[in-house]
Amino acid sequence: MDPRYGCQMCRDFQPEWDMLVNSWIKGDKKAESRVLFGTLDIKEGRDTFISLGLQTAPVLLHFKPTSGPHAVSNPDPIRYDFTNGPQTAEQIHTWLARHIPDRPHPPVKRPINWTKVILTPVIGLVVLTAVITSFRFILPVIQNRNLWAAVTLIAIILFTSGHMFNHIRKVPYVTGDKKGNIQYFAPQFQSQLGIETQIIAALYGVMSFCTIALAVKVPRMTDARMQQVSVLVWGGVMFLGYSFLMSIFRIKNAGYPFSLPPFMVNLLTQKRLAASVIGCGQNKIWLDPNEVSEIANANSRQTIRKLVSDGLIIRKPVTQHSRSRARELNLARREGRHRGFGKRKGTANARMPTEVLWMRRQRVLRRLLVKYRASGKIDKHLYHELYHLAKGNTFKHKRALVEHIHKAKAEKQRERLLEEEMDAKRARTKAARERKQERAAAKRAAALEDVEDAA
Repeated sequence: MDPRYGCQMCRDFQPEWDMLVNSWIKGDKKAESRVLFGTLDIKEGRDTFISLGLQTAPVLLHFKPTSGPHAVSNPDPIRYDFTNGPQTAEQIHTWLARHIPDRPHPPVKRPINWTKVILTPVIGLVVLTAVITSFRFILPVIQNRNLWAAVTLIAIILFTSGHMFNHIRKVPYVTGDKKGNIQYFAPQFQSQLGIETQIIAALYGVMSFCTIALAVKVPRMTDARMQQVSVLVWGGVMFLGYSFLMSIFRIKNAGYPFSLPPFMVNLLTQKRLAASVIGCGQNKIWLDPNEVSEIANANSRQTIRKLVSDGLIIRKPVTQHSRSRARELNLARREGRHRGFGKRKGTANARMPTEVLWMRRQRVLRRLLVKYRASGKIDKHLYHELYHLAKGNTFKHKRALVEHIHKAKAEKQRERLLEEEMDAKRARTKAARERKQERAAAKRAAALEDVEDAA
């Protein structure tokens, strides 16, 4: 695929696809499997992608033949699922063999990596020789508990700081914000940056070292004054580190309300300036909790006016009704009053007619059916069937209708698979019957020739 489309999965899957195709062609030189492989780039076949309704890449489709010995009645293609990332040639081979069980399946043959074959025993011999010759020096190092504690602590810090997330997602090291400045922390939980992981790991390391020093080193000090100073120093460093960690967490979750000095966000000045610019009280000012960092940088009336025009700072609407009576009622309810059913007049059907309830339920179910039919989740036949069932009061609520749709689709899929299996079984039986007839005809021809030769 063209690099400008940025499809990393396509580039990862291309070598596996080429290996599968080459292995299949070499193993099936007589083309007995009657399988044709093809590749279409979105740059060259955009109309084809649109006609098939494809919006993502890569896409692997298996088109079954509509004529010939392996023809099927349903020409719809079968799509391979790439939700688990790029697949190997062996996985694609297994999937393809499952859909063409009555044809040859040439195995996938990977090229031999001679460099790995040669280097592996050589490196193994070198390492084994080095271990044997220096074992008396290595053994004390291996038995050192402090070494294992340090290695374990480093591994824990790496994994808890998001190191594996960066390798899996291939995240960028740094990014830029809307103003063109460098951004060190991604403002969402589902994303992060490489430098962010390094900062968090370093912060975890400093706080871990402070904890170890307070728990192990400080109690062993004999000088009381030095011990007191060490407690204050390491405790202060740990407090600063935790304050910085909470400020980072506030960047990831803008609505987080807690903070510690000195890394605290105090927006009283911004609220005072906004109240002066808008012309209202400070209690009427609303600050966007998702843009706390940007609002905190506003230190002039001009920047406050820009934030107001952008909608990050707004004036709360004027309350039209007093809530004094509502507050009194809530206080009374806290004391246990106003907990009864209250006054009721008329029958249950008069208060809420069953006909109205039935109409509302029908409208909900019919809107759901129209939505599913428009999105292609159900066809028109299933739509009409479910429409009549809903009209007959079969479904009490929307959840029951959704469960019925899932069961109906699963049953339809199972019937289609069974039909395909029966078609394949009939085709195999027919082919076996034809072969048997051919063998019988050959035997009769051979017997006639023997009779003629004897005559």
